[in-house]
Amino acid sequence: TLSTWCKARISTPSLRPLRPFAVASKAPVMMVSGGGGAVLEKKPEILVAPQGTPEQTPGKPYHVLLFNDPVNTKEYVCQVLCEIFGHSKSKAYNIMQAAHSSGFAVCNTTDKEEADLQCAKLGEKNLMSRVVEAD
Repeated sequence: TLSTWCKARISTPSLRPLRPFAVASKAPVMMVSGGGGAVLEKKPEILVAPQGTPEQTPGKPYHVLLFNDPVNTKEYVCQVLCEIFGHSKSKAYNIMQAAHSSGFAVCNTTDKEEADLQCAKLGEKNLMSRVVEAD
């Protein structure tokens, strides 16, 4: 009956711990005594850096592409290319002309971070650009 089952449940000791979320730590514990009583503290973990110098692996190269721009003048595009990439006027003109004739041209090839920065600068100057991974 129900009452017998309840009595059996009450008299049976629980198998659950008193604090169900308490987890025993496997870290060594040491006693620290001060002016009052003893205090338990965990031994601090010491992380050791690996020996030797890590090799710097060069990142993958990325292209900064400039797209044909029917809005801005050719002179303005060349000026921006000289300003952002440090190209000579003749190189900037060749890049601008390649973008004009084929739809896009590679302005620079560099690492991802620098390519993203240069692409953002081109965008600030109202030029259409994109970063793509070099083959």
